[in-house]
Amino acid sequence: MWYGVETVFIDGVLFGSRCCFEDGDTGPKGHCFARLNEEPLNSCKKEFDDRIEIHFDWFESEQLAKDFQSGKITYEHVYDTYYKESIKSTLSRFRERKIIQVDVEKGILPHRGICTKNQLTNKPFWA
Repeated sequence: MWYGVETVFIDGVLFGSRCCFEDGDTGPKGHCFARLNEEPLNSCKKEFDDRIEIHFDWFESEQLAKDFQSGKITYEHVYDTYYKESIKSTLSRFRERKIIQVDVEKGILPHRGICTKNQLTNKPFWA
């Protein structure tokens, strides 16, 4: 089971972050069912000429969700990418997710996930 966290930014500044589930509750509110090796379906919605960003992030446990909400951890999603000449487009595939400690001095900021793309040179089976 995954646990949801909603985070809102106004003009790029954190307005607030909240867990969308009740402690110990396993009902549908703030939860989704997925395998732990699947790509989390995080989302970002922008409103009012992109001044307001509403992020919805999913975590593997209540504790990870609470730690993200409080700004202690963030995540890195790693993708493999491959440029396919025949369609003149870059394809990507989710490889892994890493939970990492926030470290502002190293540029690892709270409430913002990191996306890393590894460009492959040899054609993968999924391309």
